[in-house]
Amino acid sequence: MSTQAVITQVRNAAGAADYANCFELDFSKDVIATVQTDAQTVDIDTAVAAAGLSPAMELVLKAYLQLCRDVNPYDVRQTFDLVEKLAAATQTAFASSQGAVLYGLVVHVIGVALPLAAEADRLDRVEKRLPPKTVYAPRNMQLSGTILRLFNSIRGDRDPHSPRKSILLYIAVALCKTYFALEQPISCANVFANMHTAAVKMSQYPMSLQVFYRCQLGRFYFYRNQYLLARRHLLWAYTHCNGTSPHNERVIMLHLVPASIVLGYMPTRQLLQTYNLDALYGPAVAAIKQGDRSAYYSHIEKTKLQLISVKVYSTMRYRMDTLLLRNLFRRVMLIQQVTDLRFSDLLKAIEFSSRDLATDPVVAEWDYNAIESIVVSLIDQGYMKGNVYTRNQLVRLYKQMPFVDVTHVWQHESTVADESWMEQ
Repeated sequence: MSTQAVITQVRNAAGAADYANCFELDFSKDVIATVQTDAQTVDIDTAVAAAGLSPAMELVLKAYLQLCRDVNPYDVRQTFDLVEKLAAATQTAFASSQGAVLYGLVVHVIGVALPLAAEADRLDRVEKRLPPKTVYAPRNMQLSGTILRLFNSIRGDRDPHSPRKSILLYIAVALCKTYFALEQPISCANVFANMHTAAVKMSQYPMSLQVFYRCQLGRFYFYRNQYLLARRHLLWAYTHCNGTSPHNERVIMLHLVPASIVLGYMPTRQLLQTYNLDALYGPAVAAIKQGDRSAYYSHIEKTKLQLISVKVYSTMRYRMDTLLLRNLFRRVMLIQQVTDLRFSDLLKAIEFSSRDLATDPVVAEWDYNAIESIVVSLIDQGYMKGNVYTRNQLVRLYKQMPFVDVTHVWQHESTVADESWMEQ
């Protein structure tokens, strides 16, 4: 295909699908190569100016032809730079008064730019030999600015029937994806808040987009330690995958499992094995059930790098001790078959449970004062029912349901926004 053929195709485009089809971005196809050869001998600015297109469309066409002329498919970073210029030009045209028809092209270009940004940033981190926890994603940062402008232009369209609205959820998902790559999930708060007030219905979008959005929203709440909300959205995303993508289901499970554990929903070993997560979470679940702090924290240290890589280390390391102690004290009650638990027995249980810990993650040294503080905290949070008798150095548990089902403890976590639009 010649440069002039591309220009003619764009000039004759009549709808969103036509515009999207005019701009081939699969660099393995011969179309790019033939346009590249022809573009070497053509003055792109002059050829585009003679086409009689709108100024906004001229920007897009120039950026595309320059991409075809200069692209080296084997250089990811150079390819991203050219695609990002096309994305910026497309954003400008899309925001113009006649630009709504380009919504298909917007999705097309952003869909190509996102993986290029991720791969280019990864190559940079490898070449610079940056530590695993180092956040270095300049291309995701650059792309996030373009996507944010797209998001704002769609949000600012007052026409409820505008074609722009049809890609709002896609752009929201893409924007959050860049924020997560930058390890700035808090920036997603603005995206989610605007989606709540965007006067759109979740049901108007493809199920795949709904799943991605709910997954991102669940991860957002997870990082804010709002585990009930996190589990609600992650579980919705998981159940609506419909078994079509084991990889996506596993990605969801990486956060759904720890969120569920905190809330008292223990995954079965079969479920963990289904998604190859038994080695990562299985020993932790077994240790929590037994109240075995030594086994639990030993496993967390062994899998520290893996947990950090999937962004769940903080939760697994610092949010489970209450559950461990609750289950340990319950075991003491069941073994002794009494409801009067003496501090001395609880102290011995903790010392045995923590036998291999070099340093305790909760207190520097366990004594009766520490035991009393932990027991009071468990009762205050609703994990136990009973009364503390400091003088007698014991806790007298209630005869009925002394240890509340953990899943009931978290049932009163409040929502932070009206999310009813997602059910419409």
